[in-house]
Amino acid sequence: MRAHCWAMTVIAPRTSLVPTVALPRHLVRFAAVSVANTVLFLAVYLLFRTVLPATGANVLATVLTTVTGTAANGRVTFGVDGAIGVRRHLKSMAITVLGLVITTGAVSLVGAGGGTVDEMAVLVVAGAVAGGLRFALLRHWVFAPAVD
Repeated sequence: MRAHCWAMTVIAPRTSLVPTVALPRHLVRFAAVSVANTVLFLAVYLLFRTVLPATGANVLATVLTTVTGTAANGRVTFGVDGAIGVRRHLKSMAITVLGLVITTGAVSLVGAGGGTVDEMAVLVVAGAVAGGLRFALLRHWVFAPAVD
């Protein structure tokens, strides 16, 4: 490792190399991509739902829109030029699974004793937590700037 790379790692760890000035811009673009991708998810889900059970339609729509969302966030939100590689897509799929664990875990905590309103409230909060975590992991793990 060259001396200046070691010094940069000690002084500014990899995750802090993403300019904080870009944070508001990244958040706005992430939100826009997320809204568009949610609309796409609903359309794909409804299309698959005509020929598949709800769970199958949900899984396929989730996988497909995770791929489109990763590509869109890479280009639009984080300014990646060129192809979004398989490694980045696999990392993004892992984040999607983490989001499902968060939301499923949260709604299961409500249990049979809670009503639909309780479930919806928990899902909104858990979805917000999962979305914030997705943004942070995309920014600092999936699309983190390369360190020479």
